[in-house]
Amino acid sequence: MNDVTTKKLWIPTSRGNFESVYLEDILFVEAQDHYVLITVDEERQYRLKSSLSAFYEKNLKEVEIFRKISRSYVVNVQRIDKVENNYFIMEGNFKVPIPRDRKDEVLREVGVRVE
Repeated sequence: MNDVTTKKLWIPTSRGNFESVYLEDILFVEAQDHYVLITVDEERQYRLKSSLSAFYEKNLKEVEIFRKISRSYVVNVQRIDKVENNYFIMEGNFKVPIPRDRKDEVLREVGVRVE
């Protein structure tokens, strides 16, 4: 597995400029039409032209802290604060919906013990 504490993702920000983000700092990645929105915190969100599947396969699939929970979301399981109803409440109070038809399976995938 990749060492998440040292692995960086270089994100294009504007006209040839790039910003680095440690993978462990990413809270979640959300699909938005033909883009992905990478959320680090309230001040740092990055939008890239990519499908969620392609972005996940290329950058996150081999990193053990990330789980693709639906067609629309990849979450950092270390950044989940709690589960409320059908949402993961992430650090910073961001809400990520849990697919209702796969709720028990998704909860097990992220390490929540389901009786």
